[in-house]
Amino acid sequence: MNYRNHAKIKLNHPTLCRGDFYLNCGDGWYQLIDEMLTEIEKVRGQLMPRLAYIEPNKGRMKAVVDGMNAEIQDIIDAYEYRSQRICEGCGGKGQPRSGWIMAACNDCR
Repeated sequence: MNYRNHAKIKLNHPTLCRGDFYLNCGDGWYQLIDEMLTEIEKVRGQLMPRLAYIEPNKGRMKAVVDGMNAEIQDIIDAYEYRSQRICEGCGGKGQPRSGWIMAACNDCR
C-alpha cells in the first residue's frame, strides 16, 4: 500500500493502528481495510486490539489483529472473504487468479 493510504489508515484508526503495523497489499483494498477497522472499533468495547499486519494470502486478504475476541474475529473473517472479489490493484471487481494467486480484475492481472 502506498504511503499516503497507509498514513490515512493510521490517522483514521489511531487506537487500532498504534505502534508498528504493516499493510503489505495493494491500494485496491484501502476502502475494504478502512471499513473493516471501522467495524472493529464499533464493537471493541473495553478491549484494546491492535492491528499487526495485513497482506495477501492465496488470493484474499489476511489480517492479523492482536488482542481480539470472537466478535472481532468474525468481522475479520467476513472482510477476508469479501477481499477475494475485490481487485487488490485498483479496488474494482476482481477474482482470484492463477499463477501468483491474487485477487485482480482483468485490467490489473
